[in-house]
Amino acid sequence: MQLSFAFLASMIASAAAVAIDGRVEVPIDRRHFLEIDICKDLGLKPGPTGGCTGITTANGGCYGDFALLNQDGGGWDNTVTSAVPLVDGQNFYCVLYEHPNCAGRALLLTGPAYDLREQQFDDIASSTRCYSV
Repeated sequence: MQLSFAFLASMIASAAAVAIDGRVEVPIDRRHFLEIDICKDLGLKPGPTGGCTGITTANGGCYGDFALLNQDGGGWDNTVTSAVPLVDGQNFYCVLYEHPNCAGRALLLTGPAYDLREQQFDDIASSTRCYSV
């Protein structure tokens, strides 16, 4: 009888722990989700050739093909003229790549790039990867 009671008590304790754990909210660390804004025109704002859009990736994750973006009518592959990594109050950077799947020539962005012509990267970007340090 004592063995059965001990077994039953342990099962109840385990069940209670599972129920409690199931209701506990786990805070999301926003540093794991990073955003870069890209624009088809100069100055990080919409202009005559198109608008702007944001891309969110996991920390270190590759957004592999701008051709898949359909915001502002699509056509984002090889049309980015300005870009800025966005993470409030964090150390971060993003890398633009000339080919899909974060391959090829790369441009490191640690802040706003109002005119990618200055870095010889205008209308070249096809993918991106962002990091929080």
